[in-house]
Amino acid sequence: MKKCVCILIGCMMIPLKVYSQELFGSGINSSIYLTPMAMASGDFNRDGIADIVVCGKNDLDGSGIMSVLFGKGDGGFKSKIDMSTDKYAVSLVVTDMDNDGLDDIVTANRESQTVTIFMNQKSGGFKIKDPIKIKGEPGFIGVGDFTKDGKPDIAVIVPSSKEMLIYKGTSYKLAATTVLESTPVALIAKDFAGSGLSHMLISFEGLSNVALIAPAEISSKEWRFHKVKLDMLTTPHFAQLNDINGDGFNDAVILKSGEKELAVHLAEAGGLILDDIHTVKIPEGARIFAIGDFNNDKKPDIAVLDSTNTQVVIYLNQSTGAFTSSFSDAKAALIYENDSSKPNSFDMGMMSSYKKASMIIYNEAAKPVRKYFEFDSDLPDEQQFALEWNGLDENDAAMPDGKYVFYYKLGGVVVARVVKK
Repeated sequence: MKKCVCILIGCMMIPLKVYSQELFGSGINSSIYLTPMAMASGDFNRDGIADIVVCGKNDLDGSGIMSVLFGKGDGGFKSKIDMSTDKYAVSLVVTDMDNDGLDDIVTANRESQTVTIFMNQKSGGFKIKDPIKIKGEPGFIGVGDFTKDGKPDIAVIVPSSKEMLIYKGTSYKLAATTVLESTPVALIAKDFAGSGLSHMLISFEGLSNVALIAPAEISSKEWRFHKVKLDMLTTPHFAQLNDINGDGFNDAVILKSGEKELAVHLAEAGGLILDDIHTVKIPEGARIFAIGDFNNDKKPDIAVLDSTNTQVVIYLNQSTGAFTSSFSDAKAALIYENDSSKPNSFDMGMMSSYKKASMIIYNEAAKPVRKYFEFDSDLPDEQQFALEWNGLDENDAAMPDGKYVFYYKLGGVVVARVVKK
C-alpha cells in the first residue's frame, strides 16, 4: 500500500483547468454505528489493502469508541473490531510506535484529558497501553522523533490554553511546554528538514500565518523551540500528498471546510503544485478524508468520513497512469488561497537546520519569471524576511497582466500562492 504524507495547501479560487470527476469512480458507502470525530487509514493486518480506523462517541451509551474496518479489496470492508476509548477521541495518528513494522494508533481523548496508544499485535488485535494524562483537553496530536534518540515522542495541542506539550517516549512523561501565539486548529509533525528530527507545522484560528517549530532538547530537563512564520496573507488549508495520476509526481488533495468537493491539484512541470485542478463531489457532511489503496490495485484511493450520515465513503482511483513507485519528494506544502485583494507580498522564515531554500515566481505555464534566491548552504537561524513583487521579471522588464505563482521552498516544505498582476 502506498504511504501518504500530510501537507498544508489552499484551494485556488480561479483555477486555470477544472476537470470532471474522471479520476475517481462513484463513492462506495459503508455505514458506521458511532458519532465519528476522527479517521485515518493504515494497513493494520498487513494484507496490502488499506483499512480504516474511526474514533468517536458510542451512540448506544455515550462512551468513547474506536472501530477498525478491514478492507476486503473492492472498496468495501469485510469485518471490523470495536474498542473502547476514553471520552472522546477527537483526533488520531496512525504510525509505528515500537518499530515492529505494524501500524499502531494514537488517540487524543478530549473530555477525559488523555492520550491513548493502541499497540498492534502480530497475533491480531491491539494492546492498549495505560492512558497518558494530559494537562488540559487535547485537540490535536503529532508523533515524531523530536530528540533524535530513535524513539517516537508525542506532541499534544491544547487549544484552550494555546499550549503545545511534548511527551517523551518511552515513558511519555511531560518533557516540554510552549505557549503558542493564538488558538491552534491543526498540527503536522514530520522530518521536514531531512535532519532526522521531526518538526511541526501549526496553523491558527483566524490567522494566515503558519508556525514552523523545531523543538530541540538542550539537556534532559531543558528544551528550546526554534520558531519561524510562514505567511502569504491568505488562508491555508490542510491536505494530503500522493501521486494520484501515476505520472511520478506528488499531487495534492484538499478538503475545504464547508465545501462539497475535494480538490486534487495535479502536479505540473517539474512537480510544481500550481493550479491544475480536478474536483471530486463528496457528501455535504464530509469533513475528514484519508488516502490509501482500498482495492489492492497499487493506486491511491480516497476515503471520506461523512459525519452527518455516519458512513465512510470510498472513491476508487480510475487513473490509467503507470504508478511504478510511490513518490514522496516533498514532505509538506503550504499553498494559500488565491485572493487578489491582498498585496503581492509575503513574510517567510528560515532556520539553520534547513540547508536548501529558494524563492521563485512562476507564470501560469509553470515557467520561472523571477528568481529571488536559490542556494544550498547554511541558513541564518530563526530569520524572517518579507518580499513584495513589483511585477518585473528577472531583467526588471514589466510582465503582462495575468496570474503568477509565488513558490517558496524551505527544505522539504513547499509554500505557494497564486497572485494576480
